[in-house]
Amino acid sequence: MAHIRIEISDAGIQELLHECGATVCYAEAQRIVGTLGAGYDCDIYDAGNRNVSSVFTVTEEAYKDNLENNTILGAL
Repeated sequence: MAHIRIEISDAGIQELLHECGATVCYAEAQRIVGTLGAGYDCDIYDAGNRNVSSVFTVTEEAYKDNLENNTILGAL
């Protein structure tokens, strides 16, 4: 029986987790925007060794609503 040796590259694992993390992070931000409705949007960016997603207002009405009711925080 042949012996199989598998070597795991730390850089490869980090890249895989980074890509998967970006997908999950963006999907969660999209879910939150979906519950908030019009006037909100999301974005994802690379912050060095991690992915960051943000949900923000794009209209003045949404800005005022979020300011008065903490709408984004409530959607989390």
